[in-house]
Formats: sequence, C-alpha cells, structure tokens
Amino acid sequence: LGVAFMLDGEFEPAFWAEPASVSLPAGATITLQANGGRQGAHWLATEGTPVVQAWVDKTNEIPEINESNNMFSKNMPPIDEGIEIAPGVRVPKAAANLSLNQPITSSGATAPAYGEQMAVDGFINTYWESMNRVFPATLTLDLGAVKQVGKVVLKLPPSWEPRVQTISLSGGTDQQELTALVEAADYTFEPKLENTVTLTFTGQEVRYLQLVFTANTTWPAGQLAEFEVFSE
Repeated sequence: LGVAFMLDGEFEPAFWAEPASVSLPAGATITLQANGGRQGAHWLATEGTPVVQAWVDKTNEIPEINESNNMFSKNMPPIDEGIEIAPGVRVPKAAANLSLNQPITSSGATAPAYGEQMAVDGFINTYWESMNRVFPATLTLDLGAVKQVGKVVLKLPPSWEPRVQTISLSGGTDQQELTALVEAADYTFEPKLENTVTLTFTGQEVRYLQLVFTANTTWPAGQLAEFEVFSE
C-alpha cells in the first residue's frame, strides 16, 4: 500500500506514505504515516475552496475488487474559526505572514544563492547571508502598502547550532525616515527553540521594516532564513 496527497490537484509540494507490503483480512484497517515528500514545505492556497485528495494505489498496481474507489477528496474551505479537517475537528486559522514574497533589499549577500529574497520565500532551510566581515548588514522589507504591524518573527534553519546575533528593528511609512521599533540587542537562536526569535513592540502603521545586524557569534555575517511579519 502507498498513499499520496495532493493539494488542488498538484503534487508539488506533496507528501506521501512510502509503499509497504501488508496482509489484511477483510474489513481490517491500517494506519500509514506520511514519511515522504518535502518536509516543512509551504503551500499558498488560491482563492476559493482548496481541495485535498488522498490516493491509495493510484496506478492500480494492486488487484482489487473495485479499482475505482482509490481516491478520497475533501473540500477545505477557509473559515474564521480555522479549517475543518473532520466533522467537528478544526485546525486553527494561522495568522497571515505579511512579508511572504514581498519585495526586499539588503546591504549585500555572500552569493546569489543566499540573497535577500530567501528571507521571505516561506522556506525555513533557505537563508540570506550578508557579505562576510561587513557589519552593519541590513535587510529592508517593503510590505507594499501601509499596514498595522506589532510582531516580527526571525528564524534560522532548525538544525543549525546555537548562535547570538545583535539585531535592531526600525520601520515607517517612508523608507527614508525610519524610526526605531526595537533597539539593538543580543538575540539567541537555539535549536531547542526551533532557532526562532520573536520581536514584539507597540503596534505601528508601517510600510517599510529594516533589520540591522551588527554581530554574530558563530559566523561573521548576518544570517536569516525567515523574516516574518504579523499584525499582532
């Protein structure tokens, strides 16, 4: 047996249970764990109602009495209380990350593969790295319009060793007139805390946000996998 899951008919990003051989009596059930595919991948829903499909023996390699019932389809309409994944069971609606795929610039990067866009691409294992031994290093984000912002979440790849980075945050409606939102401080990125740091401040109406990195205890550059921005 093997199970594959699709989102809106697309296999990418997708995940699946690797094929396994089992002997089942009539009426028996089996639980398969999703252990294949892109772990931690993000998927951006289009407008409307997303559809999740689960396939068992999609290519009909296993002889069955009924070969036409191998697919289960579930509509998952977004609702304020979350997404219903089973009768009466809902996954809480996630807060919107205002920075995802928004325009971003930097003071520089070690290579195109570590460019600033990596910090807003939604993938935790891609990252921006500033030019080595050149501090301060900056990341400047354009939200596209003035928005209410009250929290910034900074992430590094979860598998990285601990490090301390000195970071400050400023913002404003005019890129040329940014004001301090969070003064420079040392932030510890710990694997046991998923290498995540949260900056909170009094809610502000801003369009531009700028991070300034002035030190890193593990590598001589500013490093960031995700620069996430939330309204609160």
